Amino acid sequence: MLRLNSGNPCAILEKMKIKILSAALLGLFYANSLAMSYKIFAGISTSKYLFSQEITEVEHKQRTGFSGGLGISFQLKNKISLEANGIFNSGGAKTQIFYAPDMRLSGIYRNTNLAIPIIIKYRFLPLSTPYLGMGPEFIYVLSHDLEILEMEEKYNVLDNTRRLNLGLTLVAGYEYKINNLLLFAELRFNHEFTNLLKNTPGAIKREAWAFYIGLAMKTHGD
Repeated sequence: MLRLNSGNPCAILEKMKIKILSAALLGLFYANSLAMSYKIFAGISTSKYLFSQEITEVEHKQRTGFSGGLGISFQLKNKISLEANGIFNSGGAKTQIFYAPDMRLSGIYRNTNLAIPIIIKYRFLPLSTPYLGMGPEFIYVLSHDLEILEMEEKYNVLDNTRRLNLGLTLVAGYEYKINNLLLFAELRFNHEFTNLLKNTPGAIKREAWAFYIGLAMKTHGD
């Protein structure tokens, strides 16, 4: 009798995400040969963890951190471009853990990650212009820990964290053209679809806002 081995679904999913990330990195190298502009940016981000209903012993609050990165873009057609970024994020979330019926402990999740968003961007005007964009974002977690303030204890939870996660990024901004340079300011929203922690009774997902200012140098195009 022929027996089919379906494998571990979680392991299969992890392999698929690694292949997708590899394809995204190869796409970055290909995009570099067709680049319309290069950009550098930095700003602040605020993030929080979203706990599902199965997890009732914690509350979540936003935590602010630093974020910055590099990017390249190339023209697809009139007013539409494809942009890829490499972004370093320092974020996490503030929590309150219900330790006992009448006792709550304050905790701070801290994580750093490298994000690679691939964004389709629409520019409304040919020169200085507002713009909108959206696309998938691949997030690789570099570090993750939980600090319990009242106990003065810090726990490394990286081993219990899914290192590669998938999200959706929305972008709104304005760029001001000066010769071949573009000054820009933009607001980004990211929502992750992957359960951040492994071996939990429910889902923990991350949501973040970021505000960036930056500079882009056009190599060719309008």
